[in-house]
Amino acid sequence: MMTLYHAPSTAAFVVHWLLIELDLHAERGLAPAPGTPARAAYYQWMFFLANTLQPAYRAWFYPTEPAGEANVEATQRQAREHIEWAWDRVAAHLETGGPYLLGEQLSVADFLTTMLMRWSRNMPKRT
Repeated sequence: MMTLYHAPSTAAFVVHWLLIELDLHAERGLAPAPGTPARAAYYQWMFFLANTLQPAYRAWFYPTEPAGEANVEATQRQAREHIEWAWDRVAAHLETGGPYLLGEQLSVADFLTTMLMRWSRNMPKRT
């Protein structure tokens, strides 16, 4: 028996969700085989999501951390611009190579993408 300690709506959401998916559908192969071109694309998207989008969301939700109280508006503006730029890149990729980040193969990267999209639900919409 495995116990996952987490708080709802945090990054642990994707871990919780994947543990459920792996108990129900272990045969799915949610990551391409090592050494394949698909594995390289998988790494590319996992790193992009974790090192581009996730830090921008952190700056959006906790704007005093990177630049202090006096710079909340500027921090959130920059974070929002970065988030929108990143989602534009994801959207462009999906338009040419979808329906999933790895084409026809559902992967852990898609679960991470969904969690990050969920974090956007209460953000201001583009004008």
